[in-house]
Amino acid sequence: TTPAISGVFQSIDLMSNFNGESITGVWTLTVLDSYPTEDDGVLNNWSLELCTDYITCNEAVLPIVENLTRCPGSQALLVFEDGELNDATSWNWYTESCGGLNVGSGNFIWVSPETTTTYYIRAEGGCVSNDTCSSVTVTIEDSTPPSITCTQTEIVNIEPSCLSTLEDYTNEAYAIDYCDNNSIITQSPAPGTMYSGNQTIYLTATDFSGNQDVCTIEIISQVNYSNSETACDEFFWSGVTYTESGVYSNSYITSTGCDSLATLDLTINYSSNSYDSIISCDSYTWNETTYTESGNYVYSSTNMNGCDNLASLNLNILELENLLIDGEQIGFAETDNNSYSILNSNQSSTYFWSLSNNTGTIDGGNANNSEINISWGAKDSETILCAYEKDEYDCEGPETCITIDVKRPTSIKDFEEEILSISPNPFKNQTKVSFNNSKQSKANLKLIDSRGRIVRDYKGITTNNIIIKKDKLAEGLYYIELKLNNQISRKTIIIQ
Repeated sequence: TTPAISGVFQSIDLMSNFNGESITGVWTLTVLDSYPTEDDGVLNNWSLELCTDYITCNEAVLPIVENLTRCPGSQALLVFEDGELNDATSWNWYTESCGGLNVGSGNFIWVSPETTTTYYIRAEGGCVSNDTCSSVTVTIEDSTPPSITCTQTEIVNIEPSCLSTLEDYTNEAYAIDYCDNNSIITQSPAPGTMYSGNQTIYLTATDFSGNQDVCTIEIISQVNYSNSETACDEFFWSGVTYTESGVYSNSYITSTGCDSLATLDLTINYSSNSYDSIISCDSYTWNETTYTESGNYVYSSTNMNGCDNLASLNLNILELENLLIDGEQIGFAETDNNSYSILNSNQSSTYFWSLSNNTGTIDGGNANNSEINISWGAKDSETILCAYEKDEYDCEGPETCITIDVKRPTSIKDFEEEILSISPNPFKNQTKVSFNNSKQSKANLKLIDSRGRIVRDYKGITTNNIIIKKDKLAEGLYYIELKLNNQISRKTIIIQ
């Protein structure tokens, strides 16, 4: 097949590669078809036009890179964005001179110069010239001092003589340097130096380049004393009375001129108090002591903290008084509603009655049995009526008894002569108590107040009467109790 050779052919490589070449000499043109098995064709003719006109070359616009200052041994990034290659093909970096020692290509490089170094940037390739560079200088220096930080004050406990040896405080400081984080810290005065009283320590940080920074520590010397105390309620220390547990301190100057700090670790325990109010029958045992009388009692001991323990007891011992039974001591056989009562009764107490010889029956009484009714039987007999008291605290009082002679109507007259007679009653100054004592037996007569207390006691009376004078007796209700021939008779009497 005859190849179609007419028209314009495109070269495989760019013809611009010949730009700037001399037009003299031998030029060879090779034409290849697309049929490699048919390479025996003949190229009838060909032509090549060489342009000898001047071709303009667009030179590169060199970048501007700012100079840098870096610490020794540190990296620096050299970079630019404002350069233009135009007809050049690449940027190349050099040291020593423009086009000297190539150290990289592109629009940036990393460098680590040990000394101050100038770097050159040049556009290369294409039709551009290679004789122009931009330059940037990396200056290697360390002119910034380190920054040192230390504690402002150190409190040191020393002996009472105020003499001490300086410790090594270099570990108490921290130094930061712009270029060198291995700054050396030194101390003045040096560790191990003897000193007295307070002292100023100078700590100096020096970097690799000899730059320095200084900080100071004020050494406050003080003599420390510490003590632990335990006390009850309060403790007096250094002119102050303390009433609460805690850690207390007191500062002062020693005789050798040193600051001194005394510390007290104080534990305050407290005394304890207790109060009880007790009502008891007859007796009460408290803290291994038995009390038989009412009163306020105090017991001192030690509590679990070793402090005083004060216990107070308000004790009320109930002693029930002797009962006074009011009622006729002559009963009438076969009668009902014979009333007997407790003259000194308490509303909160309960009373218990009993009769001997089955002479009669107790038919009941009021709510607390301080008053009862008795029905007498048909027997003509002497009986004993007894009563005792149990109060609200379950305390029992003594039993009181009276003798009652139950008579049939035919024998009442003989008994009437034995009844007590009081005249006048009530009385103001004196009264006469009469009774039958024809046999001149020894009689005992008691005057009892409303609380059951014996205020007069007449013993061995052999007459049949006795005069009772008021004297210092208070006005009010009293009771006459006559004991004669083993019989007891009672009557009320009033002093005005």
